[in-house]
Amino acid sequence: MGEQHLVLMGEFFDHVSETYDEVHSSHIDRAGEYYAALSEPIEATHLPIDVLDIGCGSGLELESLFLKAPNAQVLCIDLSRRLMDKLLCRYADKKITPHIESYLSYSYPRGQFSYIIASATLHHLLDDEKRELYPKLRQALTEDGCFILGDYFAETAKERLNRYRTLLSKGIDLTCGKYHFDVPTTVENEMKLLGETGFASVRVVWQSSNFAVIAARRR
Repeated sequence: MGEQHLVLMGEFFDHVSETYDEVHSSHIDRAGEYYAALSEPIEATHLPIDVLDIGCGSGLELESLFLKAPNAQVLCIDLSRRLMDKLLCRYADKKITPHIESYLSYSYPRGQFSYIIASATLHHLLDDEKRELYPKLRQALTEDGCFILGDYFAETAKERLNRYRTLLSKGIDLTCGKYHFDVPTTVENEMKLLGETGFASVRVVWQSSNFAVIAARRR
């Protein structure tokens, strides 16, 4: 795929919104297990806990959350209005606060969220961008809060950068998730980044041939 096919992130997901759920899940090895694993670190409760979902899409990852925390209050951030509309329709009986914007520029509160979920979104960012984002996410968690990261991962670091560097050399700005473009890292590197940015008790919750779920505590 050449650079002429690059599409702005929000526009891309608006365009694929009608088929997003089916196509997205079809790319995940053992997708049913993946979505269940995203809620593994969540403690069952009927309290109205605050949860943040960044890059939420149509909210596929929230189904297992609500099974364990049916009264959770979820702040959802995404660039696609059409996918957000699907999410709000899917969870019409839940307390959802939508924000149509980039989670990279969002002003995060301090110490508010019991859980932060990022499902299949962070593979659009490079390490330096994550190093800026992760401390903000960590500070937004409660003291015993947990960051749950589920994503597409590469087997080796070399897989990720060749085309990215080629496009950068042509003057195309791929930073800050501006375009829909994948630069997946390895599970090992992701865990290292989380540790370097202050997270504790970083562990792999679940892993398949191409996706994994990682949990990291604020402390």
